[in-house]
Amino acid sequence: MSVVTDPDGFDGARAGAVASGHVTLRNATGAIVFSGGITPTRGHIGPNPGADAVLDWILEGRGAPDWPAFGCAIRNDDSAPEIPR
Repeated sequence: MSVVTDPDGFDGARAGAVASGHVTLRNATGAIVFSGGITPTRGHIGPNPGADAVLDWILEGRGAPDWPAFGCAIRNDDSAPEIPR
């Protein structure tokens, strides 16, 4: 398992991320299996469905595909980076 950052925002744009709390989880082939938030509200600490889904994917190989993301706006549709093809 590895953590990858997205400083240019290309992966975030592909996943539709618009909030700082948005995460994606990819499987071994690179397909996104989870896209969304891992907290139920801004600043929440503790168990929640988004984080549970990520853990389910990691531990069991299946889980919910998404959960709403909360956080500061990171872009709007007008400022999305052009995604390289």
